[in-house]
Amino acid sequence: MALAWASLFVNLLGHTWAYFATRRLMPGLSIKFSMVRKESLRMIASYGGWAMMGAVATNIAFQTDSLVITGLLGAALVTPFAFASGLVENARALVHAAAWVLSPTASELDTLGEQDKLRSMLIAGSKYSVFVSWPVLLGLIVFGSNLLQTWVGERYAYAGLLLTILAAPTMVALPQATASSVLFGISRHKGIVLIAMLSALCNLGLSVWWARWPEPMRALFGDAVPPGLVGVAMGTAVPLLVISGFVTAWYACSVLGQPLAQYLWEGLLQPGLVSLAFLAPALVVQYYWHPLGWGALLGACAGCWVVFALVTWFVGISASDRRRWAILVGGLRDRGRPAKEAGR
Repeated sequence: MALAWASLFVNLLGHTWAYFATRRLMPGLSIKFSMVRKESLRMIASYGGWAMMGAVATNIAFQTDSLVITGLLGAALVTPFAFASGLVENARALVHAAAWVLSPTASELDTLGEQDKLRSMLIAGSKYSVFVSWPVLLGLIVFGSNLLQTWVGERYAYAGLLLTILAAPTMVALPQATASSVLFGISRHKGIVLIAMLSALCNLGLSVWWARWPEPMRALFGDAVPPGLVGVAMGTAVPLLVISGFVTAWYACSVLGQPLAQYLWEGLLQPGLVSLAFLAPALVVQYYWHPLGWGALLGACAGCWVVFALVTWFVGISASDRRRWAILVGGLRDRGRPAKEAGR
């Protein structure tokens, strides 16, 4: 109950803050019931209805797994799966929050007929999604068991396998958040919603199948983790990789007229290769040190991230992008200074 009340309070605080921020940025904004029009409501309902179905389909993928586990394997096994899926879901939330701000820009570019810029934004958004998410997901894959052992104890360290199974396909699916954002911005989101619904249905079907008949999972992964539990994770991972990942990428490229091979290379594989700058030192640290404890884990991840950041800055992004980032950081720094000091 305390967590529920805290969640309600923070959400209300966030909405209140957004309202007053909007009024400050748009002082002439008028909100009256008399200004509501049926035509506008129908337009919003048509767009928003599809958007809501897409959001539900995307968010229930990990939620239905708990129902399958409870019904077929027992409620006790929900806990280790929830640890693994919750960590991956946090990474998903981070990228989705960053990617969805692209929708208004995509809408403006589409209105102006700037299709080349739309395609460039698709590739750039995917590339930076990889830069943001892959170090996090690779960290979960390499240090997952260490993290779980530090966080909840040795008893649930075996859930590191579940974490790897869920995190690996997310590395392909998560950069497609940019594609979804762009297509929502240009009102071509129905296909994305249908793809999300198909992924959710396949997730449910495969999870039930492999939870009830887990022999293939036992043959692949042994019995260190309950094979039915591994089956549920694989039931989530396969549609996440194939449908939410590659099918979404193909659909977005077909709508925007973007060559799929170029998108996969520049938006996924090239930044993915740069992200190996995080993986390589992480594997070395894990092999020789096997860090346990919050300080050791944070230090290991921070050190690997510094290596990754340096390689990304000098190799992963172009000189023009470096100039833009330098201007952006300089502008933010100047905003934090007093007016007289910034104007010197």
